[in-house]
Amino acid sequence: MFELAEVLPEASKTFEAEGLSDRVELVAGDFFVEVPPGDAYLIKSCVHNFGDERAIELFGVLRRAGAPLLLVDTMIPAGNEPHYSKFDDVEMMVIAGRNDRTEAEWAALVTAAGFEPGRVVRCDERFSLLEAF
Repeated sequence: MFELAEVLPEASKTFEAEGLSDRVELVAGDFFVEVPPGDAYLIKSCVHNFGDERAIELFGVLRRAGAPLLLVDTMIPAGNEPHYSKFDDVEMMVIAGRNDRTEAEWAALVTAAGFEPGRVVRCDERFSLLEAF
């Protein structure tokens, strides 16, 4: 788990309480600056907190690291049918001053950072996974 140094002590407690400490390596750092080498980078439920420029900046750091990106986040489907993401979009605008994105908007952001978007896998009503290479 790659996270800011101030977050790691609490994360460590959680992994210890769940008996998972031997399965997770905690690494301190800032993903807007540099990421450790890896086979792939999995980011879940955090990039929707950032505006487009900041998201592209983060994706650029990951792209320079040279491994595929697996982005798990809320993706708003087309149309006017009810969907969890549309509620979450309003909540994000009110609480964080940001918004959720459509599949096309996510693809445009990863493309702007130099990735080639791949397939999107709908995980459930809330989350989708976008592969980018």
